[in-house]
Amino acid sequence: MELENEHSVVEALYRLNTLNQGHVLAKLRELSLTIHQARSLSFIAKHPQTSQKKLADYLGKQDATVTNLVKVLEQRDLVSRVVVPGNERQKAVSLTAKGQALVVKIHGVFHDREAAVEQLLSTDETTQLLNLLHRLSRELNA
Repeated sequence: MELENEHSVVEALYRLNTLNQGHVLAKLRELSLTIHQARSLSFIAKHPQTSQKKLADYLGKQDATVTNLVKVLEQRDLVSRVVVPGNERQKAVSLTAKGQALVVKIHGVFHDREAAVEQLLSTDETTQLLNLLHRLSRELNA
């Protein structure tokens, strides 16, 4: 099968992903964030007082990489780290008020993109597409 075949599902998914990723990255850049910083803030918002280890597992990154990432977020006053009582080596990470406000904007980027997609598809088409994408993810990940 040739690459760039307009009838290829894989090619269509790749192009859509590239288009969507470019849009999201541009919007995050407007917020002065990388994708990993945005994902970190979103994860911390859902898991207050999380450990850097859990964040590293979520991001699929090494602990040292996440330590540096969190350090940058802390320098920007987006997160705070507090030593866990009884464990001097472990720190719990939480959002600051500034970080919480930025998470609202991050979620807005994704909400706006979701709304744009919903404008293009009917409810049935959206449901069908989601079911197909979930099925592909499950089967290809098996």
